[in-house]
Amino acid sequence: MEPLFDCLSLQFYPFNHNPVGLEPLGISKDIMTIRPFAYSHVFLGILFLFSFLFFLGGRAFGGDVSLIWSPNTESDLKGYKIYIGTSPGVYGNPVDVGNVTAYTISTLTAGTTYYFAITAYDTETPSNESNPSLEVSKTIPIGSGDTPPPLGDSTLLTPAGRFSTTKPTYAWNAVQGASWYQIWINDSTGNILQQWIRATDAGCGLWLGTCVATPNAGLVMGNGVWWVRGWNEMQRNGPWSQPLNFTVSASAGEPSLVPPLAFSPSGTGSEIAPSFFWGALPDATWYQVWVNDSTGTVSQKWYTASEAGCLQGTGTCSVNPGTLLATGNAKWWVRGWNSGELHGPWSPVMNFTVQ
Repeated sequence: MEPLFDCLSLQFYPFNHNPVGLEPLGISKDIMTIRPFAYSHVFLGILFLFSFLFFLGGRAFGGDVSLIWSPNTESDLKGYKIYIGTSPGVYGNPVDVGNVTAYTISTLTAGTTYYFAITAYDTETPSNESNPSLEVSKTIPIGSGDTPPPLGDSTLLTPAGRFSTTKPTYAWNAVQGASWYQIWINDSTGNILQQWIRATDAGCGLWLGTCVATPNAGLVMGNGVWWVRGWNEMQRNGPWSQPLNFTVSASAGEPSLVPPLAFSPSGTGSEIAPSFFWGALPDATWYQVWVNDSTGTVSQKWYTASEAGCLQGTGTCSVNPGTLLATGNAKWWVRGWNSGELHGPWSPVMNFTVQ
């Protein structure tokens, strides 16, 4: 599944090196309203400068867009903010450029259309900000033989660990070149969300800083995990991030053993002596792994969290019981243990087939 662009109107506006006159709106203190400045003395233009970058021996084409505007004349003018997006009228967080009249935005992705607007703001606290200027746009061209840099994977920030809210905010580091992100969320019941989010809606349309989203998907108590990947028109899907595990509990500070989230083996094609993987529990110091093959119960072993490689109560636990399984249908469960609560509940059964 990929984001749809049917509703986008990607326009091309040819510009030369002469600034194009537009009408930004300025700041007025008259009865605390904001009104436009006269068209005759306020102009916004764009110069397009392109540079070549080199990546892993292949040539990557990036665009530098220079915005140029004539200054406002108010004595209490403090600066300007530039808004940028990849669809008309939809922008991410602005770039505060201070009191300058030109600014260059670098390393824009070839083949992508960008939309720009500018506002002015004054020295008051909080400051008054004007309405935006008229919008201008530019499609960054692709040169012959040029290829854009590959999309990287993102680093997930939050949610992680234990918390009590069922609708947390998800945050991850922006990916250079990504215009969309797909967020995939599993809770203790399985997959609950596979949503596409525009980079500008996540507040990282400039590929800087942190992307943030709060999907309207309620989590069920227990263990969960989530991933994010980027997307753009040129390279399509980027790689998935590393998973980030979390636990939803009745109280963020209350220890609680919940059913672990079993990962693998599952489905068909398992080897006869498989390793078993599950999500760590923050409060578990031991785990019991119960395995049945086509002949019945073959293992009920206990492992310390350290032996399972998840002593810190985060990430993925894994063990290999070293038991040879008979071919055919099999199933397994896992549960946690600690000295305060003793046995926790079993995970949902995970079925698999040994071939």
